[in-house]
Amino acid sequence: MRSSRVPRLAGLLVGAAGLLASLLVGRRAHAHDDIVFPYGAPRYVPERLAAQAGLVVVPSALPRGARVPLVVFFHGLNQDGPLHKWLGGRGTPDMRPYFERLQAEGKTAPFLVAAPSQTRDAARPWGMWQAFDLADFVDRASAALAGRAEIDRTQIIVFAHSGGGCNLHGSALRAASARDPAPHAVILADTCFDQGVAETLLLAAPSTRLFAYYQTHTWERDFGPFRATLFANPAAGPRDRRFVQVSLPGGGAHDRLFQVAVERAFPEVLRPTR
Repeated sequence: MRSSRVPRLAGLLVGAAGLLASLLVGRRAHAHDDIVFPYGAPRYVPERLAAQAGLVVVPSALPRGARVPLVVFFHGLNQDGPLHKWLGGRGTPDMRPYFERLQAEGKTAPFLVAAPSQTRDAARPWGMWQAFDLADFVDRASAALAGRAEIDRTQIIVFAHSGGGCNLHGSALRAASARDPAPHAVILADTCFDQGVAETLLLAAPSTRLFAYYQTHTWERDFGPFRATLFANPAAGPRDRRFVQVSLPGGGAHDRLFQVAVERAFPEVLRPTR
């Protein structure tokens, strides 16, 4: 993991700009309600930021009290960065309108997105989200909703981008093997993919569905040990496991893979009811 090359900054900036342009289309047509709640001090954020470090994004069209799935999102590297990266924080495209659009167009069932923020000790992927407790975070998000919506705990989706899925003792990887609630699905977009990551993912419940996406245009790694370990024993871990290479030529492939993972996996794990 330490020998992996971090995606080049120039490529990231180009990709972020392109992704932002695509997300701006139709942005005014959709709306969402943001509920912030205290979370993460002092481990993930300093005390002065803690009051707003937790976030739940609720589709404004969702009827009050509706019971819906929850996506728990882990962002990547963010040392001294903004709160709510990818969800309205500066420096990255805002994915909230895109999530809203998926639901409005009937591509997915209605869902909530809840996200912690990390700005402290967020410069190295293998140190992020240390000791993250999925059950505790879901409980806090539920309390913050205060009846606005109800979380369907049988439909928890763990979603990570980049450094949000690298720490074997935290991050989306630790959340993947939770049992109460056990995630319905784990979606990894260009996170760390080495043997230790595969071994950790195999601790997930058999019912958990695994979708892992990677690209090599801006981040070359040796995927052999990960792939061999993940698929060596079909009886261990998630019965449904996928490891998919995505071809994204041009700049910013690392950030662009975020949206690709959402486009491919969300409609499958959040199927709309007809």
